[in-house]
Amino acid sequence: MRKILTKSKKNIIVILIAVVSMALLLTAVAMLSNYSDEVAVRADAEALNRTLYTKATLNGNMADYTAKARALASVVSYCETEEEVISFIHGISSKSDYSDVRTVRYFVGDTLFDEYGNEREISDLANNYRANYPDVAGYIGTFEDSVSVGGKMSVIGFYAPTPDSAAVDAVVVYYARSKLQTFFPTEAPADAEFSLLVIANEKNEIVVGGDKVENSNLKDALRLRTGELDSVNSVLKLVREGKDGTVNVKISGNDYVISVGADKDVFQDLAVVELYSVDVLCSTSLDFIDTIIMIIVLFAVIAVFIVVYLVIRRIQREKEFFNMETTDTKLQCLNRNGFEKTAKKILERNNNSNFAVVVVQIRHYKYILDTFGTDEITQLLTHIRVACAKSINLEETFGHAEDGQFLLLLHAKGREDLIARLKTFSYLYTQYKGSHKFDIVLRYGIYEIDSTENIAVSQMIDFANEANNAIRQATAQNANMQVNFYDNELRRIRLLNEDMELRMEGALRDGEFQVFYQPKYNLHLGKQDGCEALVRWYDPKTQKFNPPALFMQLFETNGFIVKLDKYVYTKVCEYISYTLAHGGTVYPVSVNVSRITAVQPDFVDYYYKTKRKYGISDGLLMIEFTESFAYENYETLRKIVDGLHEKGFKCSIDDFGCGYSSYRILKSLPMDEIKLDKFFLEKSDSESRDLAIFQSIIQLAKNLGMKVTQEGVELKEDVELLIEQGCDVVQGYYYSRPLPLSDYITFVANSREHNITTGKGTLK
Repeated sequence: MRKILTKSKKNIIVILIAVVSMALLLTAVAMLSNYSDEVAVRADAEALNRTLYTKATLNGNMADYTAKARALASVVSYCETEEEVISFIHGISSKSDYSDVRTVRYFVGDTLFDEYGNEREISDLANNYRANYPDVAGYIGTFEDSVSVGGKMSVIGFYAPTPDSAAVDAVVVYYARSKLQTFFPTEAPADAEFSLLVIANEKNEIVVGGDKVENSNLKDALRLRTGELDSVNSVLKLVREGKDGTVNVKISGNDYVISVGADKDVFQDLAVVELYSVDVLCSTSLDFIDTIIMIIVLFAVIAVFIVVYLVIRRIQREKEFFNMETTDTKLQCLNRNGFEKTAKKILERNNNSNFAVVVVQIRHYKYILDTFGTDEITQLLTHIRVACAKSINLEETFGHAEDGQFLLLLHAKGREDLIARLKTFSYLYTQYKGSHKFDIVLRYGIYEIDSTENIAVSQMIDFANEANNAIRQATAQNANMQVNFYDNELRRIRLLNEDMELRMEGALRDGEFQVFYQPKYNLHLGKQDGCEALVRWYDPKTQKFNPPALFMQLFETNGFIVKLDKYVYTKVCEYISYTLAHGGTVYPVSVNVSRITAVQPDFVDYYYKTKRKYGISDGLLMIEFTESFAYENYETLRKIVDGLHEKGFKCSIDDFGCGYSSYRILKSLPMDEIKLDKFFLEKSDSESRDLAIFQSIIQLAKNLGMKVTQEGVELKEDVELLIEQGCDVVQGYYYSRPLPLSDYITFVANSREHNITTGKGTLK
């Protein structure tokens, strides 16, 4: 009983300390927040007031020159003719009363004339000023102008109307830009780190600056001083828009205020920019509050330390009863290890029931993480965890594996029932939109448990993962839900892929990959035009050649395609070099290149060096890229094609027309050839539409200087259509199937006997 009372007293003391600590801490935080806000507001106001004073001083100094411009305008008003005006202003800088004037120009209507009576271009600043204030004298801006035979120089202009003049409507008095320095106060405001006069032009030039400004460009000067690009851009925006305002920055951990004084109506393109330290501006403010806050914070920190110490000790004792190996501590649910252990126990208790292991994968998980951050991902995962907890039934479980992947063990009465449940799950999961309003797409890989198979839960998860990874696109019924079941076909593909991966390196060494050549026929010349190199994998077990469709996707995924592409290319170069060296006939050869190979840093250099090594002339090798590669990487492929052209290669787009961006390819990529996909020869419900599209593609490509090749040609009627439509080259079984090298050499030797128009030479 005494122990219980003692423990209760300790708990009460901890609670009291916690309450007091929180009260003190909240009070301190509130006071600190109010203090920080008040200091920031006062600092901004004080900095802006000082800058406005500088601006007012600048305005007063500029008023003197505005008065000079009005006085000169009044003299011009006495001139009765334009000739008298020109006589007066010509060479005005040589006159003692106007020695500081560079030149004078005058308006007649909306046209500006110089001291020689020549019409001159009006600057945007002068034009805008006259349009808005035709009857008001004032500064109109700083600009480059040719004021003498010596060329252009920077000048400042003051506008003054001549309402009483019969000859002109207004004058513009030009002074050297250096006069701006005399307008600006010679002494910077008290406590300003610097005070600048800036011209809001393309360079944001600093006319007058303090000792601490080492750059004549405002952007560079501020970036050098502050290191904050966003703050600098905010200052530049105020200058550009001609507005008063302040921008807060931190320099070396200290708070500063950049204040801007500008006025589009008065200063046009000029602005005052000053930098103040908040500590200097508010050095005497709120000292008493500072002291009180420090005392409160000290007490709060001590109290919090005591509470935290007691809580930590208690948590440490409680952790002894918490198995960290089976729990995702962040989401407070089972991890993969915990899921496997729990699922195993459930399956053992229900060995006569049907279950399924489901792997739920958030699509684009890494993109969401990289784009929106860990906080957004944590909220999303928490939402799905809550939805899982609400959705599972008795003797079912769930867990979070990693990288946005959840695991479910569900009762499975049948596939339809299971899919119906997963649709309900998906509805709950995808209700989350996040602060960035993105849609959730989920993939479900499902392994239906066979109670007769004695396999571990970890293997079941792996099988469900295989089904998940095999998903390529959303189902038509539900774009947010993608479902795939593990079956014997997936098992067969997995085993086949594993077998090919184990054998691929040895197969390359042993020469099992062989290059076939499929001839191409030129319809205009009536003879062979070239050929395409195609790879086949000879399987010694079956004594058959495996087609590329069986292994290409696997090799692109595991990266082996780079070695295979280089191998095929080298074999082609060896064939061309050997044949030419022995006086044989060689037609240009097209070589396919995977997107994985093409983006390798040494791709162009390697292919060029190999071509040069075998002494192959330009124009005998054409590199083929798929249209899908172009669709995904326009800029990358453009650079690759340009590099290949420089090295004497020709380039072709394969499977043209099967993608989403055919016309953009024609517009963006300087290809030598396009190979039309076989689907162009397929008949649809409207043959007239087929023909119209076919004609337009061929004509457009030919207008762009590209050779047009139709692949997959198998019928004589297709050849006749292609001849009629002006297609250049055909490739397909009608002319020849892909041939081993020895057969291809024979084919080339007898190529004069192959006349496609008569049907001869068909090797079917």
